[in-house]
Amino acid sequence: MTSQRLWFLNSLWIRRVDGPGATRQLPWETDVPRDLPPHGRIVRLLAAALVLASASPAAAQVIVGRVVDDATGSAVARARVTAVGVGSRESRRTLTEDDGRFTVAVRGGRYRVQAARTGYGNAASDVVTVGPGDTARVTVRVNAAARRLAELTATARVRRPPVTGVYLPVTITDSLLALPIRAEGGRGRVLIKGQMATPSACDRLVGAAERRGSEIALLVLARPNDYPCPPDAPGASTYKVTVGSIPAGTYTVRVFHTYRDDVWQPRMALDTTVTVQR
Repeated sequence: MTSQRLWFLNSLWIRRVDGPGATRQLPWETDVPRDLPPHGRIVRLLAAALVLASASPAAAQVIVGRVVDDATGSAVARARVTAVGVGSRESRRTLTEDDGRFTVAVRGGRYRVQAARTGYGNAASDVVTVGPGDTARVTVRVNAAARRLAELTATARVRRPPVTGVYLPVTITDSLLALPIRAEGGRGRVLIKGQMATPSACDRLVGAAERRGSEIALLVLARPNDYPCPPDAPGASTYKVTVGSIPAGTYTVRVFHTYRDDVWQPRMALDTTVTVQR
């Protein structure tokens, strides 16, 4: 006399012969039947373990860190961060947040983290090893460096969008000048906020903008007033400028700080990308 029982577990059927034509189907949640032979109980438990293992996601490994100015310790925002594999072709990129922090998801291995930002020299971290599920932490320190920009040959038509702004003289401090300059897109406009040092506390700011295709340049000019000022007394001003009449699209925005009669050398204070909506 033979019989058979049938159990279903995650697409795995276990059959036991108990009698002619007799079958029984149990859901996989059901406890292991006591009358299942030892080898059948082992198969069922192994299959259950496989179900649980397949439901557990693999742990990811990341490199987290911060890019800071080596001289001041302040955060360097919008720096380009690249995790380069040592002895491999692995490479992952991201940008730092406003507080200089970044997170890069990588495969396991050995990496060197490189940082680059306009106005700073390139820098790299020591080699870090990232194992399965690890979180490696690094700090990349960069030094300010003047960089000569390559000459640009513009073929697009030059447009001069309207500029409105508020310029306020303030007391010059290191903490003020360490603040980041920001640009953000809006509906048909670009809003730029920043601050700049001036050769004289009596200097005042004025802004002008140009647009060539998908590039927008804002020139913030410090110019002296007519009345005399104390010599060797540098000042500072904050500005909040709106560049209007910008069609929808993605633009490269650059901000230049310039000075009347080249009292100080002009410099590019911001190089970023924004999106303008209709």
